[in-house]
Amino acid sequence: MTRILMPLGVLGLALGCGSGSAPLSREMDAWEAPATTEAAQAFGGGGLKLEEQEESRRAFDNDGIVVHNLLAAPPGKPAKRLKDALDDEVDEDERKPEPSADGAASAARVRQWFPEAFLWRPSVVTDGDGVASVDVRVPDQLTDWRVLALAHDRGGHQAGTERTFASVLPVSVDPVTPGWLYVGDTLRVPAQASALARPFAGRLEIDADGSLSGSAAGPVALLPGGSALVPAALTAERSGSGTVRTVLFDAEGRSVDAAERSVDVRPTGRPVETLRGGVLSAARTLDLDDPRAAQQDLAVRVFPGPLAVFQAELARVADRPPGAYGYALVAGIRALSASAHVDVDEDALRTLRIRAWQRLVRASRSPDGPQATALLTGLVVPGDDPLAATTHARLVRTLEAAQRGDGTWSAQARSNVQHVLVQTAAAARALPEDRKGARLRAAGALERLLPNVDDPYTAAWLLASGVLDTSLRPALEARVLEGIEDRDGVHTLLPADPRLKGPRGHVSRAEHLAVTWLALAHRDDLPWKGDLLAELLQGWSASSGLGAGWADAIALQAIQQGLPAIDAPVTVSLERDGLTLATGALDPAQPKLPVTLLAQGAGPFTVRTEPPVPGLVFSATHTAWVPFDGSEGLPGVEVHADASGLLAGQDGWLTLTVSAPSGASVSVHQGLPAGTVAEIDPASLPLLTDHEVFQDHLELTTRAFGAGDVLEIRVRVTPMFAGRMATRPLHVAVGRESADLAPLVWDVRSGGVL
Repeated sequence: MTRILMPLGVLGLALGCGSGSAPLSREMDAWEAPATTEAAQAFGGGGLKLEEQEESRRAFDNDGIVVHNLLAAPPGKPAKRLKDALDDEVDEDERKPEPSADGAASAARVRQWFPEAFLWRPSVVTDGDGVASVDVRVPDQLTDWRVLALAHDRGGHQAGTERTFASVLPVSVDPVTPGWLYVGDTLRVPAQASALARPFAGRLEIDADGSLSGSAAGPVALLPGGSALVPAALTAERSGSGTVRTVLFDAEGRSVDAAERSVDVRPTGRPVETLRGGVLSAARTLDLDDPRAAQQDLAVRVFPGPLAVFQAELARVADRPPGAYGYALVAGIRALSASAHVDVDEDALRTLRIRAWQRLVRASRSPDGPQATALLTGLVVPGDDPLAATTHARLVRTLEAAQRGDGTWSAQARSNVQHVLVQTAAAARALPEDRKGARLRAAGALERLLPNVDDPYTAAWLLASGVLDTSLRPALEARVLEGIEDRDGVHTLLPADPRLKGPRGHVSRAEHLAVTWLALAHRDDLPWKGDLLAELLQGWSASSGLGAGWADAIALQAIQQGLPAIDAPVTVSLERDGLTLATGALDPAQPKLPVTLLAQGAGPFTVRTEPPVPGLVFSATHTAWVPFDGSEGLPGVEVHADASGLLAGQDGWLTLTVSAPSGASVSVHQGLPAGTVAEIDPASLPLLTDHEVFQDHLELTTRAFGAGDVLEIRVRVTPMFAGRMATRPLHVAVGRESADLAPLVWDVRSGGVL
C-alpha cells in the first residue's frame, strides 16, 4: 500500500513506468519531499510523505493486487516501511504456491495486463483527519513504477513528492514481442527468463496462436541475478490478433511464471476504401465487393445523435490548439449535453478553451476581412469569457470595415462574380444578427447579383447566408436540387465544377455538403437530407476531422441541427445472407457513444434497426486490400527505398532516393517495422523542409526540386527483430495528388544476440 502523508488539502497522483532498467526490491522507505518555505509553513516543514505497504497477502499474490492509499496526517506521524509490514503480515510459508487438491502446486497465473501508465487522479480531496485513499491494481509488468504526487492546501501552498517502487517476482519470464506485424511476416521473437536472489534451472516454452503460428522450447539455467533468452520463429498467417504465450517450468515440471502478449497482425496490399452511408429509417442494403482483394473489411458506425460526433471531435483536438473552432465545439457540447441531460466534463472544456484562446490570439492579431470571416464562423463566445468577447467585437468591426461600398466582400481587387458572391454570403453569415446595417447591405448586393447564380454550390451559399428574403428562396432551392442525384436510393451531391471557388479558395467536399444541408434545412419534405450528413460523417477521421478546414464550424452546425437524438434504446444489426454478423445497442442515456459494427468479406450486407428511427444516420467504410501491380505512382515522381544489410540490434541505414519535376515538393511517408528506432541523418536535413518520426512510420517533406535534381535522404535505423517484415504502404504526395506504393520489405539478419 502506498501512503502519502499531508495535512488537509487536495492532491493529485500519477503512476507510470519508471526509467530503471533492472527490477528493484519491493521495498520503499518513508521519506519527505523537499519543501519550499511556503510549503514548510503549511505542512509543518515536512512537505509530502510517501510510503508503501502491502495488504496481508502473499508477497507475490496471483491476483497482483496492491492497494495504494493517499493519506494525510499531522507532521511527525511516522510512515511504516514495507519491509516491516511484510515482516508483520507475511511469513515465509505464505510465499510458497498454494497446493491443489492433489497436493501439487497450483499453476502460476498468466500475466496479461501491461499498460504503460495506470493511475491518474487529479483531484483527490482529504477528509477532516487529513486522510484520502485510492485503491488501484498494479499491472503485470515487472518493472520500476514512478509515483508522482502533488498537493496543495486551501491557502494555495504547494508540495510534491516522487518515488519509485518495483513489481518483481523471484523467477519470471517475459516474451519480447512486436507491437504489430503484417500478413506474411516471419521473425525471431525471444523470450527472457530471469532470476533474482536464487539460482534456477528449468524449461521455457513459447507458443503462438490466433493469427500467429510458431513455437519453441528450451532449457534454462540461471544464476542469481541472471537471465537467459530462448528464441522462437513466428509467422503472421492472417490479419487479426495473435497471442504469444510463454511459460517457465521448474525442474519438477511445475509452472512458476507465465506471460502472454497480444500482437496486432495487419493486412497487406493497397487499401481501397469505399464509403457508404445514409438514413436508417428502414433497412439499408450495402452491396460492397472487390474481387481483386485478398481481404475485405467493413466498419459500420451508427450515431445516437450529434453529441457523439462532438465528443469525437473533442478527443481529436485535445492535443492541438483548435483556435476559434474550439469555441464552437465548447458551445455545441454544452447545448447538446443540456438537452440530453448528461454531465459535462468541465475540466476538458476548460482545457479546450485555454488552448483555443492561445491559437486565437495569434490568428487575430491583424486579420483582414476573409480572416475575420473564418474566425467569426467558429467563435461562439461564452458569457464568462471577457477576453474572447473583446476579440469577437474587434473581429466584427474588422469585417464591417472590409465591406465594400456596394455591400460585397472580396479579398482580391479583381475577382469573378461567383467568387464575390460566396465571399459575401460567408461574411454576412458570420456577422451577428444585431449588425443590421452591414447585413442589409449584403442582402441588397446578393439580390442584385442573383441573375449570375448558375450553379448549385453558389446557390447553397446564398441560402445559407441567412440574409435573403424568403421570396427569393424557391428559385435558389431549385438550383441547389439540380446538384443532387439519387444513386441506388442514396442521395448525393454531384461534384462541384472545378472552376468554382469557395470563400477561402478551394471548394472542399465537406464544406459543400454542410452548406447544402443548411440551405435545405427547413425543407421537411426532403427526408433524404440525412444522406448528406451521412456522407459528411463518412469523411471524418481522427487526424483531419470533418475535412472542411476553415468551415469545420459550419459542418458542426449542420450536424447539430440535422442529426436526431434517440429517446429510447435502439438495437442495430449487421446481416449477410440472413445471418447476423454483429449487433450493438444505442442507449439514450449514453448519447456520446456511437455503435460500431465490424465484419469481413464481401456483401451484400444489410443494416437494420429495431425499432426503426426516422433520420438515424449511419456511415460505412469498406476497405479492400488489393495487391500492388506496379502501376501505382505519380507522374514524374520516383521514390526508391533501400535498407539492405541490416542486423537486429545494430545501427544501419535506410536510404530514400527521390526525384520529381522542377519546383515540386514531395511528401513521403515511409513505414517502419515494429520496434525500429529511426533518426534522420543530420547531413540530409538541408534537403528537407519538414520531418517527423512516428512509431510505425516517418514523414518527410523535401525542399522544392531544381531541374534534374535527385535527392538522397539517409535515415539511421536500428531494427529490434530479425526476420522478413513488411510495413505500411509507401505514401507519396505532391500538392493535392497522392498515391500509395508497394512497401519496402525489410530483411533483417540476426545480430548475434540470439
